[in-house]
Amino acid sequence: MWSSNAIMMRKWLSVIFIVGVFFISLPMQAEAALQDGFYQKNGELLSVKDVARRFSTYDVIFFGEYHDNTWIHEQENEFLKALYKEKPNLILSLEMFERDVQPYLDKYLRNQISEKDFLENSRPWKNYSEDYKPCIEFAKNKQIAVLGGNIPRYLAAEYAKSGTLYSIEEVKKKYLPSKHIVNHDVYYAAFVSYMKSGQVGMRLDDAQIERYYQAQCLKDDAMAESIVEALKQNKGKTILHLQGEFHGRNRLGVVEKVRLLNPNLRTGLITSVYVSSEAEKNLAIQNLADGDIALIVQK
Repeated sequence: MWSSNAIMMRKWLSVIFIVGVFFISLPMQAEAALQDGFYQKNGELLSVKDVARRFSTYDVIFFGEYHDNTWIHEQENEFLKALYKEKPNLILSLEMFERDVQPYLDKYLRNQISEKDFLENSRPWKNYSEDYKPCIEFAKNKQIAVLGGNIPRYLAAEYAKSGTLYSIEEVKKKYLPSKHIVNHDVYYAAFVSYMKSGQVGMRLDDAQIERYYQAQCLKDDAMAESIVEALKQNKGKTILHLQGEFHGRNRLGVVEKVRLLNPNLRTGLITSVYVSSEAEKNLAIQNLADGDIALIVQK
């Protein structure tokens, strides 16, 4: 037989245990509410297949990434596969390959050169094998054309250093975009803010930031022109373009310049956003343009 005191003690212990479990579970529930994935503006979480289906009738889909995030690269690869099922008539375009290495890229995709020769001549990014090779190999296997549309990085570096394009050798000017626009607008303000934030690992004065911004715009112009020209030559195709998220954030950068070159193109944007709370996630989603997608990634 239990005494009345013992019974009362058991009841109190039960209450304490239940309350303790409740409070322990609160942060777990809060964490579970913040889920990585593709979100549309109304807050709905979509599967990669849903997103591919939505964008399958678009002319250009921009996928903005953080270059050093492996999970985002995995989502890019899965999206490429899902989009191919919806729209096999694809071109894959990447910021990570440049105009002057296009012949080596084409030869590799056609099995005319080895992977070793391809990589030795195409200046792959250091994370190519882990993060971009899966997309390239999928394109190769499915005979999807791949566009290296960025400005050669040595030209962008020369421009950022000198501030002028006049010193570029004549033979290399064929890689420059026919139109180069440098606007000092919202995009410029965002660029200056980022460069002064300390995230770039070096201190730059205003004149240096201006030259870096000019080089950024040159890259945007080259990629935008490459995309528009590729669609002119390949009627009915859809281009999936992978780039750093800043190149398309808020539909600026390359996205804006594609629309300036051809406002009739139907463009969609998937933009990666780091968040640390449900409130930040909601704000990111609310700031989307109609029809665009946020790939929410927890910090």
